[in-house]
Amino acid sequence: MGALPTGILTFVFTDVEGSTSMIQRLGDDAFANVLAEHNRLIRAAFSGGIEVGTEGDAFFYVFESAEDAITGAVKAQQALAAHPWPEGGAVRVRMGLHTGIGRLGGDNYVGLDLHRASRIAAAGHGGQILISLPTRSEGAGVVGHGVIVRDLGTHFFKDIEEPERVFEVVAPGLAVDHPPIRSLDARPNNLPSQPLDFVGRARQSFEVAELLERSRMVTLTGPGGTGKTRLAVHVASQILGQFDGGVTYVALDSIRTPDLVLPAIGSALRIELDSSTSQLDAIIGALSSRASLLLLDSFEHVLPAAGQIGELLTSTKDLRILVTSQTVLRLRGERAYRVPPLELEEGALLFESRASAADPSFTLNEENRDMVTTLVGRLEALPLAIELAAARVNMFGVTGLLARISQHLDLEGAGFVDSPERHRTLRSAIEWSYDLLSESERALLRHLAIFDGGFVLDAAEYVAPSELAPGVIEGVASLLDKSLLQQRILRGEARFSMLDSIRQFAAEELGPSERERAEERHSEYYAELGERALPLLEGAKQNLWLDRLSAEHDNIRAVVRHCVQTGRPNAGLRCLGNAWRFFHRRGLMVEAISGLGQLLEMPGASDRARAAGLNGVAALRYWQGDYEAAFTTYLEVLDLYRSLGDRYQEAETLYGLSATAYFLGQSDQGEHYADLAEQAYIDAGVPEGVKRLSGARSFAIWMSGDLAAAAQSWAETEAMYAAAGDRGEQLQSQLAQAIVAHQQGLTGQALESLKEILEGMIESEDIAGTVMTLDFMGAVAAGSEPERGVRLAGAAASLREELGGGLTPEAVRLAPAREAAAAALSPEDIDVLWAEGAKMDLDQAVAQARTVTVG
Repeated sequence: MGALPTGILTFVFTDVEGSTSMIQRLGDDAFANVLAEHNRLIRAAFSGGIEVGTEGDAFFYVFESAEDAITGAVKAQQALAAHPWPEGGAVRVRMGLHTGIGRLGGDNYVGLDLHRASRIAAAGHGGQILISLPTRSEGAGVVGHGVIVRDLGTHFFKDIEEPERVFEVVAPGLAVDHPPIRSLDARPNNLPSQPLDFVGRARQSFEVAELLERSRMVTLTGPGGTGKTRLAVHVASQILGQFDGGVTYVALDSIRTPDLVLPAIGSALRIELDSSTSQLDAIIGALSSRASLLLLDSFEHVLPAAGQIGELLTSTKDLRILVTSQTVLRLRGERAYRVPPLELEEGALLFESRASAADPSFTLNEENRDMVTTLVGRLEALPLAIELAAARVNMFGVTGLLARISQHLDLEGAGFVDSPERHRTLRSAIEWSYDLLSESERALLRHLAIFDGGFVLDAAEYVAPSELAPGVIEGVASLLDKSLLQQRILRGEARFSMLDSIRQFAAEELGPSERERAEERHSEYYAELGERALPLLEGAKQNLWLDRLSAEHDNIRAVVRHCVQTGRPNAGLRCLGNAWRFFHRRGLMVEAISGLGQLLEMPGASDRARAAGLNGVAALRYWQGDYEAAFTTYLEVLDLYRSLGDRYQEAETLYGLSATAYFLGQSDQGEHYADLAEQAYIDAGVPEGVKRLSGARSFAIWMSGDLAAAAQSWAETEAMYAAAGDRGEQLQSQLAQAIVAHQQGLTGQALESLKEILEGMIESEDIAGTVMTLDFMGAVAAGSEPERGVRLAGAAASLREELGGGLTPEAVRLAPAREAAAAALSPEDIDVLWAEGAKMDLDQAVAQARTVTVG
């Protein structure tokens, strides 16, 4: 067959009508002879095209010329009609032609134009040639010399949202008395024709159609621009055949008051009222005789009319109602379906479709695919935003669009003049929703825009002005109903967020005084959150609070930015400094130390805030392995907490000094600070804090060289942390035990433990702990598996550098991997393996570690 052509092509589908009954009449052998003759005649007539495929009695051809395709179809039908077929074996073939874009997917054609040709062919009857409007236009030259084209009107076909104008080709020798074509138009409808293809949404289309089978009323919800109308019209066109009474589409966007909803429905149904019948009764009567679907588009601004829609449902038996609205109608029996943004891949395909309409030379290819996907992500995969951006691809290009969309909510002049006014731009779509809110709801939405990355209810109540505070819960619920907020559940707690486009709009509506107050309240909330989190990032609730702070990470960053910009460091120091364990465990130490450094350089910090900030720096320096800097900073923290009279924080700082001193090899100082910490915990009324010192003392025993005593001490420490539910410290204790076991000559046991610890670190999302475990595994494994051990250690070293440092094997007197492997590998080989490991990301390094042999 050779290479298939692309570009503008005419697709031709043919198949034999009634072939199954013909087989029964003629028998297999005789039918085989008839089919062979049919195949010969078809191939002879279509010799000017390319035979793409054949299956049974069906053919698929493509032609680069619509005129040649029509001419071939006429010749084929004439030859078939004139052929002397055996009795009972007359072959009647239906043919369908459509001209469109030929796109290849693998070794065959794909795309909507292909399906159009197939549907047109299936709608015909034996002996009939059906063609689409594009084929009629491109093949106009064949008309004449006995060939005429009859207009059969506009028709809907299965799985094709837009109606198709269909023509019949009539020529000498061809039958002309065919029944009406097989389209969906036996079902009356007034669905609007869409000028562009429907892209994506296969799963949502199925789910909505399935909901309508189970429920009599379905409401598609979502903010402006998510494509509710397109999805609803698409679904209605797909299920049109299920409704004898047809589908009635009612556009409500131009209706200004709820009392005009029933007249709009009556007008769409073409009901003529008389004085003896009410409007509602007349509509009920019109919808009661046959199964019907009523599609009500844009209901959010006429919600008081919902009761009348409820009466329509209760007063009819076979009526289904599909509604698009930013707010649910809250009717019994209503099923709400929230329309999500597109998947990124779907969004890229939509961008390609709309961009190629603006610039026919545009195609999605390997060079621009990543940029288009990034652009779609920036636009939050909102269909309206994607279409508006794609309309300007010929002006800015994808790179230019990326740059502009980072700065503007809308692209100037990108709106479609034939769209409803609220969909001319993304801003107008959001403004439409904003204008429908009450004044208190608008004020609340503006203040909630201060949150970056979402919020929980108590944060909303804290930030909201005092006059709004009593109604925040109801206000959030209302904004959620109106699709201006989204909700998800994180560890049993509701978390709310806005699409960035809505948040940007609402933030721009904040007045200067409103913004200043909201930012201050926002910063204070997260400063207090950091203080609440500090003790809870240890013990049984640590994973819950690590997840909570992970969800709040963007808000914490916003607090730091605000403090730096305003020159008021307190809130940032309290927030970052007290949340240091989150930044350590999640591998964000560089970010935290940088932020704290900026804030600590600023004047005006209170002693309490400065102590929190310095404590965070000291702890993070300790975990980076910079023990000199950690020790010096802890001394400064100790002076501050002593001046503040905070005995508990003094105890915590003394504990930090003790652990750091042991790592510096200063065992006497370590024991001295441990004793002081023990007394401070007791004085502070927190005697359970004394137990925390067992880890530092276990380390001291270990470094003394008594491995048996160290193993026992670490086992007791692990048991203590396990009983307290402190998974993080339990894993650290297990890690120490594994290294002690290796140093005792139990390398197989050590590797087995390290593999289990690695999975625990991954499960806990402890990035720093994962990298440290990988590093230790590399050192331990290098003796028995030098290549794998060195490669793993190289990966860990590179990852540790990204973290800004970390505990090294040398710190616990463990021979590094390069040294352990030197007996088996040359220095050059070790360098190569180390470099290979350094190129690995975290997932690749973990995969390498999982292959380490145990025993």
